[in-house]
Amino acid sequence: MHWTPLLLIRSVTFLSKALVES
Repeated sequence: MHWTPLLLIRSVTFLSKALVES
């Protein structure tokens, strides 16, 4: 089962943004 790189990137981006804004 191949994992979508885009999904991983979006997850990392979301987490990073959340950490920066907190």
